[in-house]
Amino acid sequence: MVTVELAVGVLVSALLLTVLSGVVGLVILQDRCRDVAGLIAREIGRGDARGEARARTQVPAGSTVDVRTSQGWVRVTVTTEQRWGRLGPVTLTGSAEVPLELGEPER
Repeated sequence: MVTVELAVGVLVSALLLTVLSGVVGLVILQDRCRDVAGLIAREIGRGDARGEARARTQVPAGSTVDVRTSQGWVRVTVTTEQRWGRLGPVTLTGSAEVPLELGEPER
């Protein structure tokens, strides 16, 4: 009797650990999107095209980068979709908004 209970407990624990590790992976990916969006936005705000190109190399694979400037501000949004088994794609978004430095034209 104890053997069956132990086996069920181990299976449930393994399933829970798998789900939690997947969730942690999604959180890390979203944080990466937000960090890269901030880096790209800062480089655009400074007017550093080479720095922007370097920052874009850090975008997660398969992601899209949207850049918008308005009223002296630049807003960068990095969006990616992560498949999570049969649950379908999970869309993760990170964005940042920084002011354009003096003398930098709006795009």
